[in-house]
Amino acid sequence: MNEIELIITQMKSLFLHQILEVRFLPLHETVVRIKPTTLRNLVAWLLEHSGFHHLSTITGLDNGQQIELFYHFWNGQGLSLHTELSYEFPFMDTITDLIPGASFYEREVFEMLGVRFSDSQQNQPLLLPDDWDGQHFPLRAKEKETKKQGEQ
Repeated sequence: MNEIELIITQMKSLFLHQILEVRFLPLHETVVRIKPTTLRNLVAWLLEHSGFHHLSTITGLDNGQQIELFYHFWNGQGLSLHTELSYEFPFMDTITDLIPGASFYEREVFEMLGVRFSDSQQNQPLLLPDDWDGQHFPLRAKEKETKKQGEQ
């Protein structure tokens, strides 16, 4: 059993019923789909027990029905935590107290997709104009459709 398989086995035993799927991808990448409520505790466990300390980024995707988030970690190989949020009220616990650098990524995901993070203290736009209304999120599928219809 290699190192990542051992970590996944430990995760499955500790976070029983919270890990929904594990995919081993080519080029040393593993994706673990989890329940949203598990993320914070799982990140804390990873930082303490796995050697995965480097959060490369958080990426988000609007698939038209849900908002998907991927937390990408690196330790000589990739480990991504994947979760899906309700489209109507996308909300996640923050991990900025565990990984301070996650603040930038969380702010970006909020501005682009409208995901709200607990304990978020950032009120000023990071990437969008200073007069942004905080209601329209550029990477939301519905925003893109509305913009396309307005251009026709």
